[in-house]
Amino acid sequence: MTQPSRPGEPERILSAGLPPGYDPEEQHQMSAPAAVTYMRAYGGVVGGLYLLGGLALVGVLLKEALTKVGGDIWGGLVFGAIVGTACGVMAALHLAVLVGGRRPWVHTVATVAVALDLTSACCWLPGIPLLIVWLRPDVKAFYTDPPAR
Repeated sequence: MTQPSRPGEPERILSAGLPPGYDPEEQHQMSAPAAVTYMRAYGGVVGGLYLLGGLALVGVLLKEALTKVGGDIWGGLVFGAIVGTACGVMAALHLAVLVGGRRPWVHTVATVAVALDLTSACCWLPGIPLLIVWLRPDVKAFYTDPPAR
């Protein structure tokens, strides 16, 4: 069985029994499951909150440390560096889902990010259902079988 090709392309031969209109190149471009969209939205919002909250907290800590009269400023500076690093790492974990594409490590990093969020009770409501749909086999397959480049 031959399938008509586009002008300028060689004719492709498909085996019998394939459904009409089957195109192997289009099958590799499977659409993203809904959980990917949910995780990207969650990662963007929570990553942005970590980034902005961390910057605001570090700014307050540095201002307090630098305006302290006659006291030791090193404690505030070290604590600001620790808080800034922790918030930066958490923001990077959450924002990786937006910039990582369909690489297999993105699924692992996003799973770790949501699992770390579940240590806080305020993230249980969005985090638990998100983690349930995120760990489904179709989402894992979306990230483990990226399209050919």
